[in-house]
Amino acid sequence: MASAQQQPLSLVPHEREVPAGTPLDSVDSALSNATRSITPDDLVDQGGNPDDEPVLLWNPYVAALLSLVLTPVFGAWLHHRNALELGDPRLRRVARMWLGVALAFTASGLYLVSAGQLAPTSAFSASALLGGYTIVWYAFAGHKQSRIVARLSRPQWRPRSFLKPVAVASLLMALPALVVWVRSYL
Repeated sequence: MASAQQQPLSLVPHEREVPAGTPLDSVDSALSNATRSITPDDLVDQGGNPDDEPVLLWNPYVAALLSLVLTPVFGAWLHHRNALELGDPRLRRVARMWLGVALAFTASGLYLVSAGQLAPTSAFSASALLGGYTIVWYAFAGHKQSRIVARLSRPQWRPRSFLKPVAVASLLMALPALVVWVRSYL
């Protein structure tokens, strides 16, 4: 029984002698597609049909800035909604992951500042406590979406109004004050 020595298969495409179309080529292609950076060309049709409606997006810079006051969930939620509008699965996956992390951090922050006793300013105190997290979120995820939207030309997207999300977030932030007020009358 003759034992033929085989060379180990290299993962570097130009160093291996494998015929094109093998499963390993598919893996290389998938990895390079998953790791390349997202560009505006990936997100919005650049063809420019004049009848196409522009994508409605919240300004990611403003959403991140308002997150410092209205908790990290506010900015993460709006960035998630923007990612859904832009349609890139990688951007959606990252936004969804950061939204989950923001929810966990905000819930933890609210618990820490209330220490079992809900105060009227608990939500705002939690938001202040989480300012560092908000900056980290923006540095690692939010800024990427801001850069992508900044590179889109203005006819491709229109800004959405912040009136409704800020009003809803403000009402949610006031909820602890309402709970404290109701408890005082019970």
